[in-house]
Amino acid sequence: MRGGKLLFLLIPLMFLAFAIPKKAPPDDDLQFSPPTGAAQTVPATAPALELPCVARGSELLVEKIVSYEGDFWEDGTNAYAVNVAALVVYNPGPYGIRKAEIVIRQGQRQLAFHISYLPPGSRVLVQERHRNAYVSGSLTQCSCTLLEKADFQNAAVSAESTGRDGLLLKNETGNDFSSVTVHYKQYDEAFGMYLGGISYPLTAAPLASGESLQIDPIHYTDGRSRIVLIEAE
Repeated sequence: MRGGKLLFLLIPLMFLAFAIPKKAPPDDDLQFSPPTGAAQTVPATAPALELPCVARGSELLVEKIVSYEGDFWEDGTNAYAVNVAALVVYNPGPYGIRKAEIVIRQGQRQLAFHISYLPPGSRVLVQERHRNAYVSGSLTQCSCTLLEKADFQNAAVSAESTGRDGLLLKNETGNDFSSVTVHYKQYDEAFGMYLGGISYPLTAAPLASGESLQIDPIHYTDGRSRIVLIEAE
């Protein structure tokens, strides 16, 4: 798999190669606005957007916009992409973000950035959903639609690495669960941020009291993936 390199304006940075294994579809329950298609007119008097800024309608802080070249995560394909707009977004709030959409106007277009399962106090590098490019100096407005946020409290189920890109789920409670869903994201330790607004879910069923179950998440890699939430019902 080809490593991605991130080109920051004025502050050149390069990611190490990320070995994100195998392909899997992203969260398919996300319901966001469709591609904008036709150009949308922006008043000539619209003020220029200055970063960092808070995305209107949320507490999310947009810290940077960058031009990205490398693996494209947002559709789960990891196909190579060049000059894709990407945001560095920080979640300072006490609640995790289950679903959110940040829209930034760029000239007569809208750039859409979709985020799922972002823990509180964390950062994410999220790519433009439709692979639109970033053009310096043409940004005007930044808004956010929070589709869902919640307290990220894990269910009483633990998950331990098996050392082979797998996880061992343990139900140490007195309850039987009909299903257990593990949500995880790719993470870069050097830059201290999640990679991609996309998150990956894996559901195991059932998991009775006292039982353990080994799972092999398709996109999970030891040392490069982090579990953000475990839900059980």
